[in-house]
Amino acid sequence: MMEKIICYAIIFAAEAVTAWSYFEYLFTAKTKTLVQVVTFLIGYTILFGIFFADNLLLNALMTCVINAALARVNYRCAIKTAVLHGVFLEFAIVGTELLINLLIVWSGYDFSAYTYDLRVLIAMAVISKLLYLVVSLLAARIFKPHKHSNEEPRLMVLFCSLPLFSIAMAVRNIYLGLSSEMTRSAGIMMGLTTISLLIVNLLFLILYNHLQKANAEYVALRLSMQKEQA
Repeated sequence: MMEKIICYAIIFAAEAVTAWSYFEYLFTAKTKTLVQVVTFLIGYTILFGIFFADNLLLNALMTCVINAALARVNYRCAIKTAVLHGVFLEFAIVGTELLINLLIVWSGYDFSAYTYDLRVLIAMAVISKLLYLVVSLLAARIFKPHKHSNEEPRLMVLFCSLPLFSIAMAVRNIYLGLSSEMTRSAGIMMGLTTISLLIVNLLFLILYNHLQKANAEYVALRLSMQKEQA
């Protein structure tokens, strides 16, 4: 039971980081980074608690509400815009999870394996969150295509290749988990390896956003210095 709770906690942390990255790209921040961290932590802790009520409609509704509230509180955007993007993120979450479930059914394996096999649960969760990360990255660039337009194309190839590679590794783990018998220690190692794929992607996302922000500040500083010299 404790292993599942830890797994779900990491999943919600992944969703929080992905939503933060999405909003950070689209909107201009009006709060400091520490405030953003605290508000996202509070918001997704609430969602984590609601999740155990086992009510899909309530989970979906509250995810939309809290994401919209986080966007409105931390970024310069209208209420209507915040709500629309909150709804989009929920559709992205549900869509990626449904896609993974359909692929499991199509492959002919036991759809309910995640209910009794922690390795399969972890692998399926990691794949859906990595797909959610890729979808949110691409959607943010579609909704705001001109931001960082000079350096984005080359970096996005690298940025999207890491989650796609991680998805391939997680798919392999699902196949091994469903088709072979493993000792408990081997299963734990496989689960930790799969989770580490998600954590590495999230850390890379945070680093990427930090470098983008630092680069934007450097460019703005250079433009200001050039204006002063002129």
